[in-house]
Amino acid sequence: MEKEISTEEKIIAAAKVEFLAHGMAGARMQDIADRAGINKALLHYYFRNKEKLFEIIFQESFFKIIPQLHEVFNSTDDFFMIIRKFVFVYIQTIGENSFIAPFLAHEINRDPSRMIGLLEKAGGKRLPFEKMVDAYQKALAKGEIIPCAPDMLLTNIISMCVFPFVGKPILQHVLSKDEQAFREFVERRKVEVAEFVIRAIKA
Repeated sequence: MEKEISTEEKIIAAAKVEFLAHGMAGARMQDIADRAGINKALLHYYFRNKEKLFEIIFQESFFKIIPQLHEVFNSTDDFFMIIRKFVFVYIQTIGENSFIAPFLAHEINRDPSRMIGLLEKAGGKRLPFEKMVDAYQKALAKGEIIPCAPDMLLTNIISMCVFPFVGKPILQHVLSKDEQAFREFVERRKVEVAEFVIRAIKA
């Protein structure tokens, strides 16, 4: 049993590298097998094709974040606390699955209907964003925040969370950050993004 788990983990790790480097269209099962140190027949035994392999990796990554976001939305009515928790969980989870953000950005333009289907299958439609909107409306009624469009606010928050992972090579070059410095930079953003947003909307 341990051998099966180990082999599967090697395949998934190798597939992440190949998908990120070459995209869905360019990734080859033979290259994934070579990188995992197994033969192609064994790879097909575990995963019959690369589409199925990516779907499993994609869903596994999103299944990690969805329960945590549910917990964020259900844990408090404090709008500022929701923002802080949302940003922390979002950046933390993307950081642990950093191949997903740049790969998704590439594939959503190449095959949008497929990627949207995978997102919905992974539970993207089940996130209770309406609870964030309710918390926003309560904060607005209390005079805690200035008026802003909730959809724009959510888009801004997600964009600030995701961009460092999508634009990592450019940011590393422009900001002169090696791998360790970039990790520290991302760690700081778990707090900085939330505080930036709160300062922008606080009454």
